[in-house]
Amino acid sequence: FEARFIRATPIRMVDRSSPRARAIYEQIVALVEQMLERRQLAGATRSPALISQRENEMTGIDERIDKAVYELYGLTKEEIRTVENSLVVRRRGWCFYR
Repeated sequence: FEARFIRATPIRMVDRSSPRARAIYEQIVALVEQMLERRQLAGATRSPALISQRENEMTGIDERIDKAVYELYGLTKEEIRTVENSLVVRRRGWCFYR
């Protein structure tokens, strides 16, 4: 990505004094840690079945991270639909956009 695209991305600072925002933040951190662990496990195995299992687990974790971020930003169903419709391919934890 080019810097000009990143600069336009809204980054929400977490209000850690808000119990709700803090809980969502902690959930995202825990999910990211799970994702990193699964990636490490997938990279350490040679078994196609285990690799597939880890990739499925990572897809599920990725979806949970998305939902938590939507909640943190307070997105409406319509806004979530717009974001989801902009995704073309979701594979191995990477998203490719239109």
